Amino acid sequence: MLLLSLALLSAPLPADPTLARDMRSDGQGAWVEMSRDGTCTIDAVACAKRAFDLGDTAGSIKYLQAAARKGDTWAMRTIGLILMRGEGVAQDPETAVSWFYEAALRGDAQAMKLLGTSFREGLGVQRDPKLADFWTARANGR
Repeated sequence: MLLLSLALLSAPLPADPTLARDMRSDGQGAWVEMSRDGTCTIDAVACAKRAFDLGDTAGSIKYLQAAARKGDTWAMRTIGLILMRGEGVAQDPETAVSWFYEAALRGDAQAMKLLGTSFREGLGVQRDPKLADFWTARANGR
């Protein structure tokens, strides 16, 4: 299940119609500004969601990578999910697992669960029941 909430909220918009309110999965809002040339500014994650909504998966990944470079685990995990499923881009399970791993190392429990599933099912990695159990246990706080 893709954990993106990609619909823009129906919050009142400011006077400038190029601005839109977007909400991250953690409940933190950010204004998304689209410049006249279509470039999105302000918050990288909000820009990524906006690009995804507009069908620009490659652009969305570009913004998510910018957020991931700043340590945003939600962005890391989301890149992994997009790549695992091949949503608008070539499917790349190996790279997807590497993004899950980066987020898991930073404490993201959902990424830990995804790693557990990847090792259990052999998605992007060789099946490894011990690593599957390890990451699943970590995700559950054990």
